Amino acid sequence: MTQVQRRRLPRYSYEAVQWIAAVKDDLSPGRFMPVRCHDISKSGFSFWSDVPPDFEELIVRIQTGTGAVFVRAEVVHVAPHTDTGHENFLVGCRFKERMSPRTLGSHE
Repeated sequence: MTQVQRRRLPRYSYEAVQWIAAVKDDLSPGRFMPVRCHDISKSGFSFWSDVPPDFEELIVRIQTGTGAVFVRAEVVHVAPHTDTGHENFLVGCRFKERMSPRTLGSHE
C-alpha cells in the first residue's frame, strides 16, 4: 500500500507562504520564519526547505483572511527532491493541537 493510499483525508495543493517556528528542547517556539507550503489537509501539511529540519516539532502560523491560526505540528517525514535544479526537501507534518496566540508570548 502506498503512502497516498494510506491517507484517510484528502490533501489539497497549497502553494502559499506561511510561517513556522521550530520547537526546541525547552518546548518554547523559536523565531518564526517563512516557508513555501506544498499541500494541506485536515490532519497536516507539507512545506519546502533548502535543508532538512533540525527539529521534530514546530508551530505553524496559518493566515486566515484577516486573522491567523496557530497549530503545533510534528515532522513525520522528510524527502529529498532535486527536480528544481538544486536539492531541497519536502517536509511533511502532522497537526497535533491548535494553540492560543497568548500562549506563544512575544514569539508570534
